[in-house]
Amino acid sequence: MKVQKIIELIKRSYDQPILFHRLHCHLAYILEKGNLLYEISDEWSRILVLSATQSKDPNQGLERKILSFLKEIRPPVSSKESRLKLWIILYYLSSRSPTQVNHLVLFELVSNFIGTSPFVDGLILSIFSRAVTCTSFGLESNKKLGNESIGHLLEIIKKKSLGVLCRALALPCYINHKVEPPSLLDLVVENDAQTLIVLERVFFYAKYSKHVEFVKKIVPDDAVFVSSLKEFISKSFRVSTKDGGGCQVADSVVDNLGILNEIKRAYEEARDKKRFVSRITEFVMELDK
Repeated sequence: MKVQKIIELIKRSYDQPILFHRLHCHLAYILEKGNLLYEISDEWSRILVLSATQSKDPNQGLERKILSFLKEIRPPVSSKESRLKLWIILYYLSSRSPTQVNHLVLFELVSNFIGTSPFVDGLILSIFSRAVTCTSFGLESNKKLGNESIGHLLEIIKKKSLGVLCRALALPCYINHKVEPPSLLDLVVENDAQTLIVLERVFFYAKYSKHVEFVKKIVPDDAVFVSSLKEFISKSFRVSTKDGGGCQVADSVVDNLGILNEIKRAYEEARDKKRFVSRITEFVMELDK
């Protein structure tokens, strides 16, 4: 069966987020022709199918198992199988409406999994953002996500070591709360997609936030940023593009740099950090010979 073949391919896309996403999109396309959930017995395959079909059915039993699994694999997530299952969980949550997102699972993800990788961080922040901003646009709220809990999670996000793109993705989460968002002062403005996304999030926050006094504190105070923001508002900001010969499968394969996170953790735990850096540098230099 074609669906089963795609599921098996997805299960082999370890540490390859672009391939995982492309295969997941293909799975969703095929499942538009019919939900084959009844034919699948494997639990993780069922979650994959649910993530690709945007089911509105309650899945309390399944989500209890998801929560237990997340508690078992709290970072550092060393197993590639566990990392893949984490992606599946995040795509499943992304398919749920804001009112359906399990607040306990979301609390676990924000508290313990942000900082895992830019891919995971972006997905978690996207899910959290939809859940906490829905009321601003006339949608039903997630009644189990109280203001106190949201405020606590916002403080957690601020303390995480995130890249500038993920910090920008977090901005919408702060529009209804008097909590200063993460700083974007280190943004390097270029004519690229990252700058476009950051400008869009800054504009969104400035437009909808109840506490606009934070805007000037978190964005670069220079002519380049101001000029780029004006271009974005006037819809004249342009992203530089490169001439390409089409998208090949090989272009979707990314280098596995997960080891860098392991090195960072080992450095933080090292008693003699200078000696640790010296040994790592020596090891890397030997590889290049």
